[in-house]
Amino acid sequence: MGRKLTNKQRRFVDRYLVHLNAPRAAKEAGYSSRSARNQAHRMMTNDDISAAIESAMKERSERLKISQDDVLRMLVDLVESNIGEICFWEKNKILMRDLNEIPRERLSGIKKLSCRETSWGRSISITMYDKVAALTLLGKHLGLFGSVNRSGVDHEAEEEASRNRLSALVDRVLADGPPPRIAQ
Repeated sequence: MGRKLTNKQRRFVDRYLVHLNAPRAAKEAGYSSRSARNQAHRMMTNDDISAAIESAMKERSERLKISQDDVLRMLVDLVESNIGEICFWEKNKILMRDLNEIPRERLSGIKKLSCRETSWGRSISITMYDKVAALTLLGKHLGLFGSVNRSGVDHEAEEEASRNRLSALVDRVLADGPPPRIAQ
């Protein structure tokens, strides 16, 4: 550990930090499309590369003054945002609350807010952020969807697919019965 990274390895680390997708980073670092997945796995298990990634992520977090907890809190805010805290129903109309009365963390759930005048009055359109996407990210972080690995290789899915193929093969062989006997 502690060896200097090659140029290709440094490019891999830099590209990985952009999108956190190891096979894609391997391709972008110059590895062939055919070997990118294997190279990504090899590099993600290399102690020097892992240390470089961890160090760069820590530096970025400090530079941005944002922690993992901050990001998770923002995702929770998106999930907990509720259109009912922004609008209300009154006399067959949907009205918007005063934005100054709505807590900032609830306003973070608004993706788009537009207002336009029409012949029958003011029209307000509100689009909220996708809660399912935020829940998916939180679920992945909490490990609710299986094991998490940075290699980009879903080992559990590969194992499950292999078990399914083997099971289908066994079922097919059993359904066909024993092989025919050859008369002598």
